[in-house]
This record gives sequence, structure tokens and C-alpha cells, in this order.
Amino acid sequence: MFTGSGQFTGALTVDGDLEVSGTTTFVNVQNLGVADTMIYVNQRTAGTLTGASGDGTNVVYTVDNNYVVGDFLVVQGVTPSSFNIDGAEIIATTETSVTVASTNTDTYVSGGTTYAKTYVNLDLGLAGGYNTDGTASGYAHTGVFRDATDGGTWKFYQGYTPEPSAGIDIDTGHASFALAPIAGSTISATDFNSTSDASLKTNVSVIENALDIVNQLEGVNFNWKDSGKASIGVIAQQVESVVPVVVNTGSDGIKRVSYDSLIPILIEAIKELSAKVK
Repeated sequence: MFTGSGQFTGALTVDGDLEVSGTTTFVNVQNLGVADTMIYVNQRTAGTLTGASGDGTNVVYTVDNNYVVGDFLVVQGVTPSSFNIDGAEIIATTETSVTVASTNTDTYVSGGTTYAKTYVNLDLGLAGGYNTDGTASGYAHTGVFRDATDGGTWKFYQGYTPEPSAGIDIDTGHASFALAPIAGSTISATDFNSTSDASLKTNVSVIENALDIVNQLEGVNFNWKDSGKASIGVIAQQVESVVPVVVNTGSDGIKRVSYDSLIPILIEAIKELSAKVK
């Protein structure tokens, strides 16, 4: 066992398992390859329980571990089963024990395996470094996380610039936090929901002359250049000349159309047409 600080110079080969415990670990390399079918984040190692003792307020479990205060302890397979728990917050640790709040005063007999889990917002993002000119303007954070404050919804974010001292949670209320646009060739889902709450909108008015707008739009058949796949739709430049608000030009110069935003125009156009028929 290597304890304390140290430095290895040159190549390091590890045959077998490698466990690194600490608060912050940096890997400073140009290329990092991980050959694995699954990477677990916030995963603690399993421990073998050798004892447990309760005083009516806390229970101290005797186990070799790398758990930390704030983790949630899972204990299985203990006799008596009253020592089995599923997610009790760890309030103290040593190299050979963990403590949780419990009124259990039973006598430990045998067995038991321990695990620990955490309920922090899972951050799978990437953090860019500072610019080479030494200023902070180049620092930004982008990634994906599960927002526990929004029903566990997975979200992509960009431009996030918290200070390291801000902690490990993603602060969605931070001034720099912004949801990121997502681009892809094909996106499939059972349902798409667009944010449309009245509390988020101002200057609301009914679309006028919607039928005239529709008459200026062109639906076209075409083939994608990269794949040759046949499709139908609209041409962004033509739509932009009629309804510029539904067209976005990306940093790559490519124009994109919000097809959903054309639906309200169609709704009002049908109503206008219906009124003419009547």
C-alpha cells in the first residue's frame, strides 16, 4: 500500500485492480483510453462487514471501505437482519468503520456486505481549461446531467462557469448556466414536449394574415446531398424571407428551421380559411 504523496516518473504498469482514494484526482495526459463496457460514476467499492454495534442513537459498522461522509450506506446479508439498511446517510467514517444514525441496539452475529451510493446531480460533462493568455474568459463547462430538481430529467448544458469551490452539484440557477442546443441527423422519441408555459411569455398576440403567410411558403421535395435520402420539407432561406423568426443561422453558417413554430401559423390560417368558407 502506498500512503501519502508521491510521484512516479516514466511509465507505470498496474497488473490487477487499482484503487485511488482522495478528494480530487487529476490525470494530465494528451490521450486517455479506457477499455471498458461501463464506467461507473460516484461508485464506491464493496466492503465486507465484520461487526456492527448500536447505542440507540447511532450504529457503527466495522468494514474496510473508501466511503465518505454524505454517502448513503447500503448493508445486505447481515444476521440479524435489523442491521440491513438501504440508503442511510453516513455521518462519520474512519479507515475501518462507518457510522449512520439508527436506534438499533441488537447484537451483531455474522455476515454482511456494504455498498455506498450518492444522490448528487450526476455530471458527465467536460471542463475546458483557461486560455493560454492567462485570462478566465476561456473557461467553460459543458456536459449532461440528471436534474433531480426537475423530475430526474436528463439535460445538456453549455457555457457553465462555476468556481471550483462551488461544490459538485450542478447549479441550474447560476448566471452562466444555459441549456445547450442539440444537433443530430435523426432523433426518435415517443413524445416531444416544447416548453410553452404562459408564465414564460410576454407580448402575446394572435398571428394576423396567417393565410397570406402560408400562401408565400413553399413545400418542396428534395434529396439530402450527404446521404441521397429523399425527403420533403421547406427551404430555410425561402422561409426566412417570409417568417424570419422561425429560422436560425448557426455559427457554421447553416440555416435551420423551427418546424414546430410553423404550426401556429397553420392553425390561424385554417381558421381564416374556415371563416371565408362560412
